[in-house]
Amino acid sequence: MKLDEFWERFQSVERKTKALDFKVLGFQIWPLLRTKMFYQISTQIGIFDNPHPNPEPQEPGIPFEPTKAKSIVVPFSRKVNGEDPYSSWLMGYLDDPVLIEHSGDGGLDSHKPSFNEKYEEHVARAMRRLTKKDLPDKWRIIMEGFEKEFGVEINSYKEYPKWFIRRSIVEAIGFRSLFRKTKAKKLYIVNAYSHPTVVLGAKLANIRVYELQHGFVSELHPAYSYPDNKKIQSLPHVFLCWGEFWKESLHPAKNMLVKVLGAPKGFMQYMRKPRPKQEQVLFTSQGAVGKKLFALAESVAMSDKNLKVIYRLHPNEDPVNYLSHVPNLEISHKTPSFLDLVGSCEYLVGGFSTTLFEGAALGCKVIVADVPGIENIKRAIESGEFVLLEDHSPRSIYKALNQARTVDAEKYYSLQRLEALNA
Repeated sequence: MKLDEFWERFQSVERKTKALDFKVLGFQIWPLLRTKMFYQISTQIGIFDNPHPNPEPQEPGIPFEPTKAKSIVVPFSRKVNGEDPYSSWLMGYLDDPVLIEHSGDGGLDSHKPSFNEKYEEHVARAMRRLTKKDLPDKWRIIMEGFEKEFGVEINSYKEYPKWFIRRSIVEAIGFRSLFRKTKAKKLYIVNAYSHPTVVLGAKLANIRVYELQHGFVSELHPAYSYPDNKKIQSLPHVFLCWGEFWKESLHPAKNMLVKVLGAPKGFMQYMRKPRPKQEQVLFTSQGAVGKKLFALAESVAMSDKNLKVIYRLHPNEDPVNYLSHVPNLEISHKTPSFLDLVGSCEYLVGGFSTTLFEGAALGCKVIVADVPGIENIKRAIESGEFVLLEDHSPRSIYKALNQARTVDAEKYYSLQRLEALNA
């Protein structure tokens, strides 16, 4: 099954079962689990592998007390040289901001035990007294709809997830209380869909929420794409993307604005410093399709023993799972930095990773492997800016290498438009 077919059928089940209308105490529950369910089912039917096979430990948090501030910045958990490349510049731009990490002593997550102490029983009592008795039956209809449509057995969250619902509402109320004490008017967050209760809490505290793009988004992304003009509580008010390409790619929810902010400042510095390219092929891996991409990398290396091929692992992948005896195939992991590496290679090959667009912006000739998920970047392929590698044969490989070209990638990563911060 192709990804676009899966996505249409996935949304069809949502409509039939009214999953997006499922609420407890006024909170939409399905959007909090939508991305998890998307990958749970898509991996079961063989579209994707585990997208995060070897998660990295999170960096220690920054101690946070709810002192007064005009704005709050919640950075990405994964750092590059100890810094979040997507949001760190905000600390020097905003007036009187406060920085809060998710994890570690004093981080946002460390406040959750106190939320439980204050609100757990209150929320549990409200759920017992104020929710309708048919909620478990309605949830079962949703789960059975997906099982029947895709011929799978739902593992996680199949039974009415009372514990998850209670915990999510408790966290949303807790973050509301925490953020109210800051008197902040705006919250800037990276990777908001992984922390929906932070977004909910901020919105309940009447704080305007902005999400900074940190990775690939498209009309097929379950965290951002809601094509039926629905309002989704746990989405930010404004999604700040890198360029017009990303803005045009989304089908956002009715209540989420999409504005172009421009490339992260650190990345812009790489764009302004072109580097001499070596005739070598760099593969950028993704956990969801890593095995297929690695097999292709071996085929490319074996097609020409004089061609240097580098296979760059995602930070969440483990080198022990990618062993090869092909002499001109090199495994790269974490060092040097990906941007330093991609800046030196003439060709970049991958599936549907954000790194393909980073490579294009840094002057690489981009080739797309025919793996599950390429529907996400069909617009870049159809425009001719990215070349599709149809199969693993030497003939197709040489054809793709000859056809690949550099592109003007400003539509992917435009110059910064800081007025978007005031949208």
